Amino acid sequence: MPEDSALQQLISDKYPFPISHAYTYLETRADPNDRYQALLACFEVTLKTITSIALANFTRDIQDDLTLGNVHLFQDLVETLSRPLSLGHWHDLLRLTLRPYHTHRERLIAPPLFDFYYRITEHGNVKVRSRNVRIIQRFIQERNEEAHHRNRSQTSTFQRQSRLDELTQDLETLLRELKFLADYPLLYVEHAERHEGRWHYRANFACGAGYPFRQQTWQTHLSLNARRCLLVDETKPAVLELDPFVIVTSEGRLQQPDIFFFDGLFSSGRANFMSYHVGDYVDPTDEDSPASIASDTINSLLKLLKNRIPPVAEDAEDIAKDRLSAVEIYREAINWAWEHGERQAISLDALRQVLNLPREEARQQERELEAARGVETEPEEAEVPFEGDPTWANLAYYVLDTSGQEEMFYKHIAAEAEELKAQCDPNWQKGDSAHVKGTVSHIMSQDPRFYKLRPGYYRLTKDNELLSNPSWANLACFVLQRYDPRRRGMHLQEITKRAIALKEKHSDWRSDDVQTPSNTVSATMSMDHRFESLSERGYWRLAAEEAHPKPELDSTPSAPSTRKRAYDAVLARLAQIGDVEPLPFGRTYYALDDRVHLMFRFSKAHRRGGKDEIEYFLGVTPQYFERIKGLGNGFMAFVLGASDNVLLIPAETFARWVEGLESSGSGTWPMAFYQSPDGTRFERWVPGQGREDVSDFLNNYASLRRVLSRIKGSEAALSQASTTGTRHPKAPIRVADLLEAGLLKPGDEVYTKKRPELRATVIDAKFVEYEGNRWRYNDWGTHVTGWSAINIYHEFTLTRTGQTLDELRKQLRKTPVNPDP
Repeated sequence: MPEDSALQQLISDKYPFPISHAYTYLETRADPNDRYQALLACFEVTLKTITSIALANFTRDIQDDLTLGNVHLFQDLVETLSRPLSLGHWHDLLRLTLRPYHTHRERLIAPPLFDFYYRITEHGNVKVRSRNVRIIQRFIQERNEEAHHRNRSQTSTFQRQSRLDELTQDLETLLRELKFLADYPLLYVEHAERHEGRWHYRANFACGAGYPFRQQTWQTHLSLNARRCLLVDETKPAVLELDPFVIVTSEGRLQQPDIFFFDGLFSSGRANFMSYHVGDYVDPTDEDSPASIASDTINSLLKLLKNRIPPVAEDAEDIAKDRLSAVEIYREAINWAWEHGERQAISLDALRQVLNLPREEARQQERELEAARGVETEPEEAEVPFEGDPTWANLAYYVLDTSGQEEMFYKHIAAEAEELKAQCDPNWQKGDSAHVKGTVSHIMSQDPRFYKLRPGYYRLTKDNELLSNPSWANLACFVLQRYDPRRRGMHLQEITKRAIALKEKHSDWRSDDVQTPSNTVSATMSMDHRFESLSERGYWRLAAEEAHPKPELDSTPSAPSTRKRAYDAVLARLAQIGDVEPLPFGRTYYALDDRVHLMFRFSKAHRRGGKDEIEYFLGVTPQYFERIKGLGNGFMAFVLGASDNVLLIPAETFARWVEGLESSGSGTWPMAFYQSPDGTRFERWVPGQGREDVSDFLNNYASLRRVLSRIKGSEAALSQASTTGTRHPKAPIRVADLLEAGLLKPGDEVYTKKRPELRATVIDAKFVEYEGNRWRYNDWGTHVTGWSAINIYHEFTLTRTGQTLDELRKQLRKTPVNPDP
């Protein structure tokens, strides 16, 4: 970590205990993966510590001086604090609660905290500290990538290790900027006595990494509350109670005093608290416990803030006075378009231009409203330039992707990226950094999306078929094409050296993984028809027929290849079978005659190096598959490259395919299909087993006709026998139905597939009991699995029978119920 040993010692001895402990743990980690996780944890607790200080200071001051805040600030605080808190929310709280102190810096218990985040320009304007804020945003982005998007393949290890050095440097910078924390001890009082006009406290100092906390007698004129976390400025002297955002309690697993951070309000209306000491959570149990009192204090604080927000005026004249912002107008227009049929994209885009609203801001509002409506948006074929904040890497990618040039000089890329940065990042202005060109060049040299084969010039990896699939054969071919265009030959060692450099950059492979890469490259070239060896030992060149661009494979489908055109062609074919109507939760979900339900997925074709077969990759989101399956008579329609390559797979069959298959870090089931050169045979990749022939599903529209005929026949038979027959429970079947039928009983134990060792007891249709507390089914499931959402019917298993709740639902559907008299 820090090369400055004095800083290292200061962090370990004087910083608040949560930061010191997390930092000391980080210092003991030797394994790169462990160190990466410890880095993220140390940043997380650092952000929460400084935010809790700012939040406690603001909520104390706002009770005495209402002018410190305004209606919009109060509204933002209420909305943010009334939910489980993500790292982004913590950052928002830091930004919101510090800014009002730009004219009252002296009111802060630790005034340097304002200078850490903000700066005042010579004209009196408030600007953020660009470097510190960028580091915070970088860590939040990295933490979100790790938690929600990064896949579980070998590449994830490479991604973590490639970022380790830079993240370590960033954390060192952040901790150095927070050196002032060492001057503000964190403590709590255990016992107090008053002698000769002074208070004598038995104080527990939560500073440094030592645990249990150091005790000593502390004398002061200040009158303090016992058992409250305090931040002290001994020079004034002054004290700030961090409660209820930081509390000390013995309710955790250690059964002795520990520091816990507020973790947000949950659906129960109670707050959770977390300790970074042992990764422990506590939620309010006993009414008089510190966690329960803190939870009540937070709810009281929210009521206070809500009282500062004036009610919405109902009078039309008052409404007219409150002008809507451009973003609010655009959101209202989107809602109107949703309610009145199609999206009317042209009208919305015209409105966006009239409002002078940036395209990215407009798209963000659309995505938020789509997410609120439960609409899944399938990614477009073109890559999105900005996935979150406009980082230099994303800006450089966008410049290259839209330039129309094969490659660009790094200074030209940096100049265009800087213009975009000034437009897209409100916290950054041109001139804030004098090293933009060097920064952009450094970032591109380490990002696998870019590659450089001559000094200063960069290209995109995605535009090169060889580097997008970095096998040894492709890399050797690429090296020879680039460095031996006249086919004079290159020595094996030179080919290997350049191939290794490319391999290490564009994959998770490392030269330490093997001892003889040159032998591997040589063996690969000897078996590949693209290469030929020369009479001079060790020299290779491209074969004559490969010196020119490779012709297109005959098996490449001639039908339209773009997703939209392929979907339109498939829908036209479905229209020959029955009426096709879109389902209300996304543009890739359809109903056929309102009886058969289809979920579309599309994949481009990828040629496999050294083989003639074509490869297709796609992902299926489990939650959306369950939605289609739950509607009944579901089919997966995998459009592979073109409209004449459609695999129509019944939902029941697909469910067997993915049984036991873990979703990737992006939350989808990964699927791979392989097409033979003649286009007649399709195989699917089966994890851990090889491949399975799925050609029977190719363009099998007859199966849809059979299902429709069977459904209509069954409906006709039911209508004729409506007076006899049996009645089944109506879908959807809920937990209450299972309890009523006796398949699930109060007192039964249930567990999740991920954590079978943790059991909860069924109380009723809404609650289970776990460790003495009542939990809603979904809340308990997400709590023990650590997931953000859970399907309780597929993940919860009844201990008594070993059946999932979904299997119990199926059993209930099959059980005849006597018809009503």
